[in-house]
Amino acid sequence: RRLAEGLEGDPKISFVGHSMGNIVIRHAIGDWLAAGDPAGVLNRLHRVVMLGPPNQGAAIARQLGALGVFHMVAGHGGRQLGLDWETLKPHLAIPPCPFAILAGDLTPFWANNPLLGKANDFLVTVDEARLAGAVDFVTLPILHAALMSDPRVLAYASEFLTCDDPTKSLPAIPSGTRLA
Repeated sequence: RRLAEGLEGDPKISFVGHSMGNIVIRHAIGDWLAAGDPAGVLNRLHRVVMLGPPNQGAAIARQLGALGVFHMVAGHGGRQLGLDWETLKPHLAIPPCPFAILAGDLTPFWANNPLLGKANDFLVTVDEARLAGAVDFVTLPILHAALMSDPRVLAYASEFLTCDDPTKSLPAIPSGTRLA
């Protein structure tokens, strides 16, 4: 937050987040909204690209959260995505700028995490990644951990962040599926 608030001038600000990083972005936006945006960050938000975001919490965190060892491994953030989701959720805002979501879906490889039962990237389900207001929602057959380094994802993110108007001309999605 301090970095975005401390930028001199009036630069546009874009974010690309992976997994819980998207929750951090949404929480910061929620904090700026709640505080009346004293640093004027919200007017400068340009675009957001979310990679594998647990926008609806994470079923895997809820399931494993009851295990004492889970909190030791996943920490406070893991607990927030699971057992404490309802406490965290009111602090999360929807980005007030064009945003896109890229989610992993291993269904084409018959390799979904059986603990999740739905289309997923082994940690986050496609349904958990959804967030109202996205100008684009794309699934790709990629593991959660590989989303942030996959060349197709990087090309999409770069094009989304730099195109003239993503609401009119969406980036190409090689080997992916655009969902409504």
